[in-house]
Amino acid sequence: MVKAFFASMTFGAALLGCAQAGAPSPPPAEAEAESEGQASLTTHTKWLVQRGARLLLLGVTSDNHALYQEGERVYATALEPGATRQLVAQVPPGNTAFVYTVGKVAFCWTNPDRSLPGFGVSPLVVWSAASGPREASSASPIGTFATSASADGRSVLFPTHGNADGSVGDVELAATDMSERTTLLGAVPMGFPQGYCRPFAAFVGRHGRSHPVALHCEGGASAATLSSWERGERVDLLGGVATPPFFSADAGGGSFFTTLAGSGHPVVVTDDGEVSALDEVRSRIGFFAKGGSVVYTAQTEAGLELRRAAPGDCRSTETIADEVGGILTVLAGSKVITDAWASPDGSKVAFFTQRDPATGLSDVALADARGGAPPLSIDPQTRNVLGGPPFSADSKHVLFARIVDLTTGTAPLLASGEGGVRQFSDDGGWSYLPAVRGLVSFNDNTHFDAEDFERSTADLKVVDLSREPLKPRLIAPEANLTYFSSHGGRRLAFTTDRPGTTAGLYSAEVGK
Repeated sequence: MVKAFFASMTFGAALLGCAQAGAPSPPPAEAEAESEGQASLTTHTKWLVQRGARLLLLGVTSDNHALYQEGERVYATALEPGATRQLVAQVPPGNTAFVYTVGKVAFCWTNPDRSLPGFGVSPLVVWSAASGPREASSASPIGTFATSASADGRSVLFPTHGNADGSVGDVELAATDMSERTTLLGAVPMGFPQGYCRPFAAFVGRHGRSHPVALHCEGGASAATLSSWERGERVDLLGGVATPPFFSADAGGGSFFTTLAGSGHPVVVTDDGEVSALDEVRSRIGFFAKGGSVVYTAQTEAGLELRRAAPGDCRSTETIADEVGGILTVLAGSKVITDAWASPDGSKVAFFTQRDPATGLSDVALADARGGAPPLSIDPQTRNVLGGPPFSADSKHVLFARIVDLTTGTAPLLASGEGGVRQFSDDGGWSYLPAVRGLVSFNDNTHFDAEDFERSTADLKVVDLSREPLKPRLIAPEANLTYFSSHGGRRLAFTTDRPGTTAGLYSAEVGK
């Protein structure tokens, strides 16, 4: 997964180099192993959910259900011991389904074309625990930027009726059980993931106020329009929006950041259509920080900056970092609209100042999202990449991978906090996921299968970054590489085919 995250940095994100960059502490000692039975990995902290060899874990929903592929079939299961699985979809021979989860809902494209940048056009099945599998589209352009689910999981948005090359299609609003369907946008430009006028769409707002908002182009328009369907009827909030389109929403879904066509000036528009100018510089990316302020990129004659502004009548603007290359994030799809770009407590933004064009590697730096503190360089050398989200759950640690050898595909996994930079994996790290508090799950001791990547394995572990010295705990040796967080970060879902154990899908405790 370290290699996979090179691409995530190109959305517009990396760091700033400023101050200290000490050598990391050495890797932790051998992980503390749990007692393992040879016949099964099941213990009081690990559950065997489904038996089966060569299971491909595809995604986990927020209500703790996993989707996985076995042979040519995709199944869903609750992450409980001995749960009954449900058939979701059939996949053509030799292919692997593509699954994107939003809250309680999983979107399963059954026939993606992985030779294309956006995986092309495919049949789409929508699944939730409440409604089961529902055939949503026979020709859905695979576009996660316009795929979303409401906060209660009862309604969905997705692209459909795509033409053969996926350059044009509709965006549809539907009940998750497909009992009601409405075309919100018809025959609009798509071309995911890089189309100049591809739509951005998501549900915004909480529960009772959850409703669709979309940024889209129509006809031959070169600028985009931001529209809302809060009360069932389309209301155009703002026209003349810059393309390629980008917007983000505040936590309540009542205000939106975007930029104007032509000037590129950043603005905030409310759900009643009131527009507030933030700045008179060209911008591209921005997001809402806690307290109602907005952090955004600002292109000046001296270079790119990160600025913070408070929209409204008494507008105030301050630079929180200069010499910026971009923001470091692994957000993708419609989650760039709705999810947090800053640390969980809203106080920090990870960014880079420079990136090696040959490798995609960058330096790592921090900016104060609330203003007041100068930016901090974590590592000024262009040798780093994200191996997962950039912050621990308690916001006290910046997480990243340092590439030592580009030929191996693995890297030491590092955490920076008050005690400096510490290595928490061995040198064969692959990926990490924040859990709860200062706990981080990760895998290392990675072994790639040159003939079949899906047979590659790594040791799955968890470490408490608040401890000194670091003492990783082994969850599962030689597990398959893909794993997902569940139960609010307290558990992990993973699969294993390790000889001498019961092959299958497991759920393991990370922390309480």
